[in-house]
Amino acid sequence: PQDPFLHKFMGIILQKKGDNKRAVNHYLYCLSKSPNDPEILNNLSVALISQKRFKEAKEYLTRALAENQVYPDALGNMGLLLARTGNPDEAIVYFNKVLQLNPKNAAYHNILGLLLLDRKMTRDAIEHFQKALEIEPGMHEARLNLQRALAMTKPHQP
Repeated sequence: PQDPFLHKFMGIILQKKGDNKRAVNHYLYCLSKSPNDPEILNNLSVALISQKRFKEAKEYLTRALAENQVYPDALGNMGLLLARTGNPDEAIVYFNKVLQLNPKNAAYHNILGLLLLDRKMTRDAIEHFQKALEIEPGMHEARLNLQRALAMTKPHQP
């Protein structure tokens, strides 16, 4: 089929099934028809990240954000990509941006908390873990991260 909508839909379905290689082909077809569509650029980048094609993914996310600087999915995915590729300071910037737009995203608060904890910004990390738990009280990972961060603030016993 030549309909870009069908290719986009197929890309989404294939991605959900874990067939990211084929999803990439469908997204690339969509981009041949709509080269600046931020949603397609974002979806393509996620499929590429799953294949560890980080450089290409970053290029497509950069394009998506050039088209729409306040696209939460692209901001969050750029943060995840940067964190995964060893750029925590840049990742923190992107997570702060996405949380300004969507302050009720518990997962992003938790991830930002981890990045801050790794940077020895324990108090800020604790705030983000607590915020994640306010939003999603059953978030086990955030609870464990909060406990770890709180333990780091206690003086060591001889």
